This record gives sequence, structure tokens and C-alpha cells, in this order.
Amino acid sequence: MPGVMTWLVVGVWWACSGGSGPFKGPIPQRPAVFEDPRLRTTGASQVHQLWRLPAARYTIAKTTLPEGFTPRSRFPVQMASRPIRKRRSTHIWHGTSPFSTQIRGRIGPPPGMKVFVGDAEIPYSSNLTGRSWRIQDDKLAVSWSTEGLEPVRVSFDRAQEVLIRRDLQSSGLEPRAFVEHEVTLDGRTRPGLLLPAPSTVSWELQLPEGARFEAWTTIAPLPLRNLASDGAYARLLIEAGGTTTEAGSRFVGPEEVFERWQVDLSRWAGQSVTLHLQTEVYGSRDFDHLFLGGPAVWGASSGEVRRIVVVGLDTTRPDHFSFFGYPRPTTPELDAVLATATVFDHAWTPAPRTRPSFRSATTGRNPLDAVGAKNIGAVFQEHGFVTSGIVANVHLQPRFGFSDGFDDWWFDGQSDAESQVDRALAFLDRYPERDAYLFLHLMDPHLLYRPASRHEQLFVTDPDPTLPDNFNRWQVYQWARRGALDERRKAHIMGLYDAELRGMSEQLGRLFDQLDRMPGRTLVVLHTDHGEEFWEHGGFEHNHTLYDDVTRGLLAFRVGPGQAQGRRIEAPATLADIGPTLFELADLTEVPETDGRSLVPLLLPDGEAPDWSDRPIGIGHLRYGHERWGVMHQGHKYVLHTGSGHEELYDLSADPAESRNLALSTDLDPWRRALAAAHHMEVGSGLRIRVELFTKDRRPFQIKLPAAPTQIGVIDPEATVEQPANQAWGEPPKNTVEDIGTLELGEDGVTLTYTPGEGASLRGILYVLSDQPLDPAQVSLSREGQGLATMNTRGLAVWRSGTDAIKIEPGTIPIPPPSEAARIRALQGETEDAGSERALLIELGYIKDDDEEP
Repeated sequence: MPGVMTWLVVGVWWACSGGSGPFKGPIPQRPAVFEDPRLRTTGASQVHQLWRLPAARYTIAKTTLPEGFTPRSRFPVQMASRPIRKRRSTHIWHGTSPFSTQIRGRIGPPPGMKVFVGDAEIPYSSNLTGRSWRIQDDKLAVSWSTEGLEPVRVSFDRAQEVLIRRDLQSSGLEPRAFVEHEVTLDGRTRPGLLLPAPSTVSWELQLPEGARFEAWTTIAPLPLRNLASDGAYARLLIEAGGTTTEAGSRFVGPEEVFERWQVDLSRWAGQSVTLHLQTEVYGSRDFDHLFLGGPAVWGASSGEVRRIVVVGLDTTRPDHFSFFGYPRPTTPELDAVLATATVFDHAWTPAPRTRPSFRSATTGRNPLDAVGAKNIGAVFQEHGFVTSGIVANVHLQPRFGFSDGFDDWWFDGQSDAESQVDRALAFLDRYPERDAYLFLHLMDPHLLYRPASRHEQLFVTDPDPTLPDNFNRWQVYQWARRGALDERRKAHIMGLYDAELRGMSEQLGRLFDQLDRMPGRTLVVLHTDHGEEFWEHGGFEHNHTLYDDVTRGLLAFRVGPGQAQGRRIEAPATLADIGPTLFELADLTEVPETDGRSLVPLLLPDGEAPDWSDRPIGIGHLRYGHERWGVMHQGHKYVLHTGSGHEELYDLSADPAESRNLALSTDLDPWRRALAAAHHMEVGSGLRIRVELFTKDRRPFQIKLPAAPTQIGVIDPEATVEQPANQAWGEPPKNTVEDIGTLELGEDGVTLTYTPGEGASLRGILYVLSDQPLDPAQVSLSREGQGLATMNTRGLAVWRSGTDAIKIEPGTIPIPPPSEAARIRALQGETEDAGSERALLIELGYIKDDDEEP
């Protein structure tokens, strides 16, 4: 009953409020049930997205480089005349980086960067050990011998590549490919046209009624501090009926900021014209790289426009919502929203962490297949929608492809829900006559829990006065190891999390109040990426396990002002369902491949709902903790650990706390098959061959099997360690498959040759799959023709020689598909440097700060 009363109070407040934002109209009456959002047609005019259209003519400046200037990759560094620290064998000098952007190395150097002292290249070291270097923001530190420092130069291919890419005659590109460009300024990324002055690009267009032009102008930033433009002019000319008229112009200064440029073209409405975009030199032509973000022409709307708003909530645990029965009043505004929406009660996120989950939510693909896949926003952009992404998590960076297909992708890692909602409403208000697709991401419930002061003590009944104002995951685990994490501190921490939910709910209430008042046709999708653990299974935070605390998701759909009779659906759903659902509701036929299912048959009350009770939904993709893969299937959760082979099965209806593992008393074959289907991976019975070699003897082993294998290989050692390297951010793994060695099948079809790697100490796992049972006791080992005796105990076969050992055990083995990092490398080559984002990664606990400030 308290939940109902909360809904009534908030509902009355909404109804009486005039709205806090740009939309002041009344809230329409709600229909009884979920209705078709009518996204198949639009009242918006045709849109000419100029940067996506082939031009009729290109006249591009061949070069904007100063005479005699040659782009190079090696640059001198002005170092301090004296070392800032003296050590016994080396001293440390500081110098100013020649690069205009902040660059920071991590465990390894930024890809492609090298440092030379004199003619000698020195290695990168985050701790400046021996003769070495590191870079942090605008400071280059060099550790060198005590006798004095020779001239220092830094080589960075990326700086040279940027200068070559910006110069037509050096780039080797055709004009259309050359002008297609993307620029990021202060966290905002826009696609558009690069028109170095003087240049002209022309299009032949039919202008709609009420035609207008828009672009976002800037001078594209340069990679080096001592290079700069003095600004340039942008002009828009309309050629019609044999007359050319300047419709608009502006001076674009060297300041690194996007400025909105609008030109009224209504006097040529309905005419066939040639539109010329020109750039002209102001003073010097040097480095006049004028950029126009998202240049487009559109007209007045003739009816209702379409808006699709997808709201992704980071680190948001649904069972901490009052709507789902939580005893604290954490989410009154969201309760009211969900009470007027269609909610999927059995929704799961594909991972207990951000990037894989949002990859699915933004593409409709499973997380790994989502790497390089077309974004939902890109599909709607191709259909004339203006698209915007407003995000606050460092993992949603353009480097990972999330910005593809968005006219404006705005990342701000310090932005709270209030600022995010303000930006979202400003975007929607800016384009009242265009179809719009908005992806809004809110970060507030994520560590570091820092709720607004008015909420800070709202759910903290017994404050811990020693709890620091700021803490991350590493500190909490350190407290646990030291015995400094008692129940009082745990309760305080969870109270802060709940307070973050309260503040986010307030801001979402403000957002939905405005969405409800907007004219046109609006569909909102509300979802989470993962939850948060609070020691229910001994752990804290997320990204360590696959329990429902972190993988149970929120997924809700709401049309216009909502429906009078909210509806809750029992069918299983996942984030990959968002894409195909939106595509069907908008009646888009030429769409990319998706892995999810359209939820339209479940959303619309007409017709017979399909039976999805047998649907498998995959979960996995851990960042911390040993690798494991899970599947939701027929009301049960099955989990298989890659390295150990440990299996878990929970009946979520009878055991929602996941405290009783049924794996030892249940035939697991149906769930193993479901796991394989959900993740598109091989899962089968076979052998794990655990190898531990600590001596220098690296002679090959022969392993004779009792039956032919169907598949053999080496398990990635990163899957078997508690803290694998963050390879997507450039951290190299401590061990690779190559370090473990190679496994080859002989001509007889049953004898394997294992050749160990060359490391000083070696721990790894080989695997053998077979469609026949393999008994470890029937496996024979030999080396150079000499048999090796094994002990058979508890179903294992074990060989030992001093500190070296091989253990052979039966079990169920998953063969995961190529990792996200491997797919990124295949698509893009080496990943880019994390730059100034590293501070955010450290603050949030994604990577540890191993650096010592010299």
C-alpha cells in the first residue's frame, strides 16, 4: 500500500506541475493500455544530411601546410636544465610534452610512442626504473644516468598521421573520403565535413518548405602545441535560376569549441538549387582545417514528428526500487513512471558490467558480436533522425564504437543526473520539427557513492563516522581483508547507494514530466546495464559474479504519457531485444542483423502472445573474478566456470537468493546445450590437462588419448586468473596462449604433442573435447618415447617430477569465442591511448594506479 500511495502523490504532483523545463503544455490523457507508438510514419520533412551525401563537385585545397613544412613523427622535447630528483644510479628530469592533447601512459606506453635520449631509445616504465620514461598529461619524465642528459626526442606516429590525414595531397585520399571526418572537443564527438580553406563542396538539392541549414563549426584541433590556425571563413551560397546568392557566412575562430550555425533558406523553398559550402582563408592559410559538424538541410514539419528516447541506468539494481517491493522509498518518481509503463519482470542484462551490456542495448547483438556492429542510432540516422548520445561512463567512449551513427555524442565522466537530464531536454527542445533519437545514460548509482547532501543521510540509520567521503572498490576489499568492514559500515555504504537511487529518481521524474508534455509521438525505453552486490554472496559492487544481484535487469517501454493500466510481463527478455523491437515498431525493413527478439508481440495487447518459456538468455563477460559463463533457461540459472569446470544450477523460483546449487543432483545436459546456444560457443565433455612447469626442462610431452578428440587447444590463461589484464584499455596480459605452448594432434588421430612455452614458470590448461567419454586413467603420458607414470586418484590422473606436474581431469568445457579485445584489435589495430580518461578509470576502480609521482 505505501507504494500505491507514493504513486498517487507523485502522480498528483506531476499533474499539477507546470513542468520544469522547455515543454509547458498539458499532459494528455493516458490510454488504458500500451498503444502502438505510430512510428511508421512521420510529419517531419525530408532531411538532406550533407556529410552523408555524395557531392556534385569537390574543390579542395591541396595543402594548408606552411611552405617547407614536412609532417614528421619525431619531435624535440625541452627538458629542465636540472633533474628534479636525484637517485643513486639515475636522476629524473621533467620536460613539457610537445603534444596539445593530454596523453598518459598506463602499464605500457601510448601505442606508437617512443622516446630517444641522444640516439638511444629508452624503454617505458610507469615507475621510472633504470633508464626509462613515462608521460602524464603534459609532462614527460625521463630517468637517465647521473652524468647528464643528452637531447631528448619523442616519436609519436599518431601526430604525423593526423597532419598527413588533414592534407589532401599528402593523404592520398579521394576528395569525398578526405572531407568525411570526425572531431572531438571537450568530450563531444561530431561527424561532419573537413573543408580546409580554401575549399568548395556543392550539392544539387530540392529544398523543402521552410528550409533551413544547420552545422556546428570549429577549427579541427592540431596534435602539436606550436601549430595553430588564425581562423577561416565559412560561407553558404545558393545557386538558383542562374543567380548565385550568399545565404549566410561566419568567421570561425581558432578556439576549440563547436558553434551552431543556422541559415534560413525558406526563400528558395520548393526549388531545385545548387548549394555551395565554401571555406576561405583569413590572413594565413596555415592549418586552416575548418570543420562543419553534421551539416544538414531540413524543412518545417507538416504533422507530428517521432521521438525515440532510450534511457540507460548504470549500476541500478531493480530490487532496490520501491516498485519491486523494496521497503525503502528509494524511487517514488520512477515507481510512477513504471506504473504507467509495460515492464518486463524477467529481464536480464548480458553481463554484470557496463560495456558488454550497453553493446547489446545499443546494437541488438550479443556483446561479442556487437563489436563493430551497426548501432541502433545509426539505423535511425539513416532514416533522417537527428541523433544524440549523452553519456557519463568512461566505457561508453567513441573509441569503442558507441558514437557511430550519432550527430552528437557527449561524454562527461563527471556529469550527474541533473546535468544529464538538462542536456537531454535541451537537445529535444533544439529540434522540435525533426524526428529525434536520443540515448541518455545516467551514472549516479555507480561508485563513488556521492549522493546530494539532501539525500546523504536519508537511508543511513547508524552512520559510520570513520567512513571516508570518497572510496572505490579496491579500498572496500582492503577493509574486508583487514577486518575493518563491519556490518555498520556495510549498512552505511548501502544507504549511500540507495540515496543515489533517490536522487536519480528525482531527476528522471523531471525528465518524464517533460517527455509527457512534448508534442508529437514519443516512445521511451528504460533499461539498466547491471546491478550491484552488497555482500549477499560475500562480495561487493559488480563485475565479479553472475548472481541476480548484478544481472537482473530493468526493461520497460512507455508510449507518450504512459498507459493508465501499467502492465507487467513474465516472458524472459534481455537488452539485445531493444534493437529488433524498435526496428519493428518503426517498420524499418533494411536493418542490420540482430540476436535479440522483437518484443512487439508481447507489448501490443492484440493477438496471441508467443510462448518464450524455453528461451535461453546468455550472461557472462566478467572483468573481475575467474571467467564463467551463464544462461537463464526455464526458470533456472546455469553457470559454467572456464578454468575449474565448476558448475552451478539454481532454481530461481524456489531459490531466488541462489543459495542452493543443484548441479550435483541434476542432469545438466539441457542447460549445457542452452548455454552453448545462448553464447554461440562450443560446450562439451572432455579433459582439462593442467600443466605446472617450474624447471627449465621444456621438452615436448606426448599425450595418448583413449578416443579421438573433436577439438583440442589451450585455454587462454587470462580466463583462469582473478584479475585479468584490462586489454581493451591497452594493458598487456601477464601470460598468453603462446606462453603456455602449443598442442597438436598426430597422424594417428589420438596422440597429442604438447610443446611448452619458454617462460621461467608456467601454469596453464590444455583442453580436449570428444564425443566419447574420456577416462583420465586411460590417458598415457610420455616424453621422447619414455613413458611417464601417473597416479590415478579421485578420477584424476597426475604426473609429478619434482616441482613439475601434469593433472588430467574430466569435466564440462566451454570454448569461448574470440574476446572483445581480440575483436577490437582485428577491427582497429592497436587500441588508442586512454589519455586523460585514466584518472577516471583509477577513481572508479577500473585500473589501479601503479605510478609513483617522481
